[in-house]
Amino acid sequence: MPAPSAHDDTPSPDDHNAPSPDVHPGRPRRLSRRARRVLRDLHQRTWELEFLMSGALAVALGQLPGRIDDGYNRVFPLLGEGLGLLATMGYQYLKLIVYTLILTFVVHIGLRAFWVSLIGLDSVFPRGIRWNRTRYGPISVAYLRRHLPSVRELIVRTDGIASVLFAAAFQLVAVFLLSIVLVTAVTAPLLLLEHFGVRVPLVGPILATTAITIAGLLTLPRALDRFLGHRIAPDGRVARWIRLSHAVNLRVFGHAVYGPAQQTLASQIGGRRAGGLIVVVVFGVVAVFTVRDVLIQRERLRLSPLTFVPAIPGAAGVDPRYYESQWLDGPPSLPVPSIPADALDDESAWLRLFVPFRATADPEAMAVICPALEPLSRTGLRMVRPERGLPSDTLRPRVEQSLDCAQRLWDVRLDENPLPRDAVFATHPITGLPGLSWYIEVRALPTGRHLLTVRRSDAAYRADLLDADGDDPPTRHHHEIPFWR
Repeated sequence: MPAPSAHDDTPSPDDHNAPSPDVHPGRPRRLSRRARRVLRDLHQRTWELEFLMSGALAVALGQLPGRIDDGYNRVFPLLGEGLGLLATMGYQYLKLIVYTLILTFVVHIGLRAFWVSLIGLDSVFPRGIRWNRTRYGPISVAYLRRHLPSVRELIVRTDGIASVLFAAAFQLVAVFLLSIVLVTAVTAPLLLLEHFGVRVPLVGPILATTAITIAGLLTLPRALDRFLGHRIAPDGRVARWIRLSHAVNLRVFGHAVYGPAQQTLASQIGGRRAGGLIVVVVFGVVAVFTVRDVLIQRERLRLSPLTFVPAIPGAAGVDPRYYESQWLDGPPSLPVPSIPADALDDESAWLRLFVPFRATADPEAMAVICPALEPLSRTGLRMVRPERGLPSDTLRPRVEQSLDCAQRLWDVRLDENPLPRDAVFATHPITGLPGLSWYIEVRALPTGRHLLTVRRSDAAYRADLLDADGDDPPTRHHHEIPFWR
């Protein structure tokens, strides 16, 4: 038996044939008989397509958040301040898009499963509720018969919600994509100026001001037309401005793509209901992003352990972030110093300690600690020619000076004894991040527990304070890495 559908709102022939006054009279309004038959068949079987899409895409998209995190964590430490800001905004928008789609598909599968169960119930019991067989009294029965929807009414409502949910989610995705395009268009010139040495302060306020200005230029004409349109001359300047704003919105900001579905939702279910549905979806997506990617992934939120077990044990515990052999789910989201393993075998003669660079903080601190230090390369994207081989004789002393200055950023100790400044520039084999590697001889160490301490040096921390906002002082990084031999 075909299921009741929420798409039975078939317009009358007059609705199709009578052109509205604001439509160009030369535009065709009629559809061919074959096209109408195809649309009717699609409307009757749209739930099958939705079910297949939801199941397949929910599984496929579930793999993306981790891959996006890995790519961002690998690329972000290599970027400067400008490109880092652009990468962070792109990363956040991309995660919001993925979470929107995942949340939509999961909820849609649940709604469609509920809808199918209602159809099965209606096919077995087509008469619905038999009120004379319930255990309610007459007052309860009278009230429930007025307010409790029937199974068929619930089928229609659920079908409508499931179908509208798809459209609302893709409207939100269109808004996110549009935001990415606008942010890139505004940020790219600023990054280009920075690449040529022109430092542009207050990038965040510039982006916010640009976004508010564009939104105002697009929404103000619509507000004027809605509330004062009957007083505006059709051929006047204000009317031309209104038409120009719609033309820009259609051709530049993609309203021709997402506008039909958006206006259909707003006109059929009401602007407030459509807006409320989108607000609910946005709130759910932002909540998921905040909890997973800001609080948990950035280690701002974690389950509290037992009462007498510290959440951050330091030297009294083993933190898997510091040991590459324990990165079973990939490297940590925040780069930290690391060693290969927490326990060394008897044949190990050397222990490698890798300390990653921080793309923004470390160069600024090095410029303060070593004011005579000359840059070795430009930041940001650049062409590299590996065939050039080793640095030239004139460049080699500058490389040695940079290496010595970079080691002064950290106070590295083994069992409270400072390590000599014999580190080398290195690239981590797993994360691909640049940094410093100390190779520590461990053959002479006694068997048992040892402690590596990596702490931001006093000079580097003073430099960090100079570049930080007074209301938000930087964290003095301190890492304690126990290991056993």
